[in-house]
Amino acid sequence: MHKSQHSAKQAFRSAMDIAPIQPAMTDCRRVLAAYSGGADSAALLTLLVPYCAERKLSLVAVHVHHGIRGEEADRDAQFCADFCAARGIDFRLEKVDAPAYSEAHSVGLEEAARTLRYEVLYRIADEMEGTRIATAHSADDNLETVLFRLARGTALDGLCGIPPVRGCIVRPLLGCTAEAIREYCRQEEIPYVTDSTNEDTLYTRNFIRKEIVPLMRQIAPEPALSVARTCDSLRADTEYMHDMAKAALGHLANETFVSLDHLQPQPDALLSRSIILLYENAAGGRRDLTAQHIHDVMRAVRMGGFSRVSLPGDITAVVAGRLLTMEQGRAEIPEPDPDFEVPLMLGDNLFPHYGFGVRMERAWKEEMPEKEEDCQNIYKLSIRTAIPFDTIKGTVLVRFRRGGDSIRIGGMTRVVKKMLNEAKIPPADRARLPVVCDDGGVLWIPGLPYRDGKITSRSQEGYVCFTYFLL
Repeated sequence: MHKSQHSAKQAFRSAMDIAPIQPAMTDCRRVLAAYSGGADSAALLTLLVPYCAERKLSLVAVHVHHGIRGEEADRDAQFCADFCAARGIDFRLEKVDAPAYSEAHSVGLEEAARTLRYEVLYRIADEMEGTRIATAHSADDNLETVLFRLARGTALDGLCGIPPVRGCIVRPLLGCTAEAIREYCRQEEIPYVTDSTNEDTLYTRNFIRKEIVPLMRQIAPEPALSVARTCDSLRADTEYMHDMAKAALGHLANETFVSLDHLQPQPDALLSRSIILLYENAAGGRRDLTAQHIHDVMRAVRMGGFSRVSLPGDITAVVAGRLLTMEQGRAEIPEPDPDFEVPLMLGDNLFPHYGFGVRMERAWKEEMPEKEEDCQNIYKLSIRTAIPFDTIKGTVLVRFRRGGDSIRIGGMTRVVKKMLNEAKIPPADRARLPVVCDDGGVLWIPGLPYRDGKITSRSQEGYVCFTYFLL
């Protein structure tokens, strides 16, 4: 073994120094070890036995049978059961159908197996309180991941590779090469099985391992460790930028919405991370968000207006008026009814069929903010304006835009269609915007200024506040 390679024991001890599994520090009482029967997982399980015994932690080995490889998979499952029985390790065998999942969700077999494997581990962890999950990812796995993401296109977060710790998951062998792990298995006489599909270069990761990594070794003898050091450095940078984004979002860091006025001044490095934070809040995790997804949302934010970007996990990024919102499972909005016309009452006026509401409130001068721009407050899923009493004439109602609509703003009569076009609002979204009217015509449209009105002594007395919000 090359002198610069870490032994499995050294890598394991170093990892546990960084992410210890100790009851006093993590309230952990049990460790689930993902155990495939291969060299990496066999080494990890063997190392966890004394570690957990010393700390009085329960250890459970979990083997997931993916429903592929036929008799060979059955052989591996039996090998794992026998291995654990001989060493007094609690063992659980879980069976899933990766081929069926692959077909149903239109994903590759590798991705289907990975998704189902983690679903099993998380489910068992949820059943057993105080549990952490240990997986046997090595430095070579990390190298393959980085190369795969680089080939597909990724941002800085993707180049950070596999994280040593994420939530309840810890990866103690991430700093150890596959060669060092196999050397450890030989020295300790640890038996393991070999997956025959690891030789099939039709699988992307196998192709990277068999064809690309050997070429890299002509440049650097230990590319896995070189890339691991780079990932450590990039991870420190991205964690700092992540913290900066949280600070920039302030009290909205845990929300799924934010004002474009808050986002647009941000440099791209912060804006991308702000978008990731909002998405994670909505989706419950990063999932399969790609650099292209982030770029598309950034472009929508920079342009303003109205747009929608479909994201993984049934999330839609919606730029509406001056607000970015991450929406979960939002249904299709029906086409606007040209005859839709409803008088507005004080309080919330809800139109769930079209996915929006309009709140109408009275406010007296002393209740209004000192600065006019504060009246244009944008908060959760809404846009708000405050119009002086004298500007409003007769009955107030809401309808959709009609041909020939105009509004007088800044002393000029403006065509509404042209104003919405100048605001870069797509035609489909223009048609769905509510139009607030009174006896004098168009009074206000969310995202545009309200109609001119005479300033009188009564104008100073109070306002009518309108709030447009999505349901």
